[in-house]
Amino acid sequence: MGKAKSEWGIALKAIRKSNKENAALIDQIYYLSIKQYWKLIKKNKKMLKKFKKDLTSSIQNVLAQKHFWLNAFYEKSDTIETTNIFLSVTPQISDLSVHINLNEDTDKLPKIELQYNLTSNPNKKFKGQALMRWGNGNGIANIRWNIS
Repeated sequence: MGKAKSEWGIALKAIRKSNKENAALIDQIYYLSIKQYWKLIKKNKKMLKKFKKDLTSSIQNVLAQKHFWLNAFYEKSDTIETTNIFLSVTPQISDLSVHINLNEDTDKLPKIELQYNLTSNPNKKFKGQALMRWGNGNGIANIRWNIS
């Protein structure tokens, strides 16, 4: 993670930084490729099922490595002052459903909308997002997931 280390990444970063036209072209290719990737996944039920299985497994694996979960409650959404904070055993995720929002009519990247249950509150359906992004610049370093 972090800085470009491969010859490809270092060269692409130099090309991208050399002028605004290069940066715009690389960004356009990046956005179009991400959109095409998600169109393919959404159309192919077998690939979508595998994606859901892999995502569930990855999230479960990360959560299993965490011993405690910090719970913070906020009275208002516009302040960082918490009304209650406590630690609990890290919950596990189950019943994950995935909806791919392609954002086809906009220049925004696709969003993967998630709904799931947690063992800490199994009767509540939680919502989140998974966003595929490039770390350290479009196409320069590693693909990462932002999951909320």
